[in-house]
Amino acid sequence: MVDSDASLAHLAPSSSDPSSDLDIPISLRKDSISAPKIVTEALNHPGWKNAILEEIHALEDNHTWKIVDLP
Repeated sequence: MVDSDASLAHLAPSSSDPSSDLDIPISLRKDSISAPKIVTEALNHPGWKNAILEEIHALEDNHTWKIVDLP
């Protein structure tokens, strides 16, 4: 039988950086991206603009909606 403590020791979490914030929720991390308050802020940020376009393309690819004439 193998000593389970010894065989799993290499899996124990370790951090050489004591200031690591990996245990802090993403919403509270100081380096997290803040959400834009208005759409123009989002469109002026390359990351947010890319995320918006990816979401729109996914909705189109999945045929999430169908354009119809007004009644």
